[in-house]
Amino acid sequence: MIRLLILIAIVGVLHTESSAQRVLYNSQQLNQPNTKRSIRTIRPNWALSPTITVVYADGHKEKVDRETIWGYEDRKKRVYRYHKNGFYRLMDTGDVIHYRQSRTTGRGMASVNYFSSSLDSPVCWTKRKARKDTADVR
Repeated sequence: MIRLLILIAIVGVLHTESSAQRVLYNSQQLNQPNTKRSIRTIRPNWALSPTITVVYADGHKEKVDRETIWGYEDRKKRVYRYHKNGFYRLMDTGDVIHYRQSRTTGRGMASVNYFSSSLDSPVCWTKRKARKDTADVR
């Protein structure tokens, strides 16, 4: 009986963990529950390809137009935004949205910070540029 309860607990943990990863088609989906199929991986194809490959948990693969995807949420509830051929990890949603992207360098990996005025505005190198983009819209 104890083995059965342990097995049920393990299966429950694995199931909830695998269903957390999802594709986001717009920024408003961040506050909505996951109603779509969970994904295993999401990756851009070669640089000039108009599609991104989404591999679902059941093994099904789908090529989705780059322009339709806003980002994705991983199993640990971390959110990544897709913008101009790259994924940026959403770090903070204060007065300026803060993103971080890991890049390879000649010495290993480096984290680079980026910013935007809203979840849907262009990603910029500096907070100042992001704030200027907000001022230009008003």
